[in-house]
Amino acid sequence: MINMEFDAAQDAFRAGELTEAVVSSDDERNGWVIMVRRRGAGLEPITDTRGEPRVYHQLDHASELARRIGFRQVRIEEPF
Repeated sequence: MINMEFDAAQDAFRAGELTEAVVSSDDERNGWVIMVRRRGAGLEPITDTRGEPRVYHQLDHASELARRIGFRQVRIEEPF
């Protein structure tokens, strides 16, 4: 897994490197994780300072932070 903290994600978005944001439920961590897609690559999570996926406990908060990265649209994934 590649470490991508919030500030690095904003920089990558501004540089045109990111194409998609997905907010995905994470039952193991009891919250939501923001995943971003790098141009020509797979999804990778926004991480904390330890390199672990950053968990948000409210969907609205995770969606708002994805918007603050720069995305105008965010896909929400919640398996049933």
